[in-house]
Amino acid sequence: MKKLIRLVTTCIIITILSITVISVWLLIPTHDEPYLHFPENTLTNVLENQDPDSPLNVGNLLYFDEEGYIDATRIQAGQDPYGKHAFNQEVSDNIPAGRAVSDYRHSQCKATSYQNAGLPTTSVIICYHNEARSTLLRTVVSVLDRSPPELIKEIILVDDSSDDPETGTLLLSIPKVLLIRTQKW
Repeated sequence: MKKLIRLVTTCIIITILSITVISVWLLIPTHDEPYLHFPENTLTNVLENQDPDSPLNVGNLLYFDEEGYIDATRIQAGQDPYGKHAFNQEVSDNIPAGRAVSDYRHSQCKATSYQNAGLPTTSVIICYHNEARSTLLRTVVSVLDRSPPELIKEIILVDDSSDDPETGTLLLSIPKVLLIRTQKW
């Protein structure tokens, strides 16, 4: 049983890390073309392939205002998209949180049949400070999208005294999301 728990945990961690590495890789500029971040048509394909089973969609009724949440901090014309977060926030803001993502798990993880019954629930802790809303929302939704619902007890957001407290508080309407906000010293 302990081996199964370790294998499931390892596969979840590998999946999340793979998604993170690929997302960061796509947002880093090349030396030749400083504003080219996606192969041609990739962003269009991502936008067109929003996952209908995302936790943000229930019976095709959106119960979290993703656009409104991101629009509050969206990059405006003339602003440096790299200025605040050291990655292209303009591109990040245009990637839907509930997007379909390829399965990059190791072949042994894909081939393994998992029995979730009897496994303990997990609390996922996400610490952040002045995080871009689009990336924080995508992280929360990715955990909910790619984890068996019965195994996720809660997602605890730890806001390390961000300048905008609403970045975390607005996410409290998503199921299983809790928030802890630290105070500045």
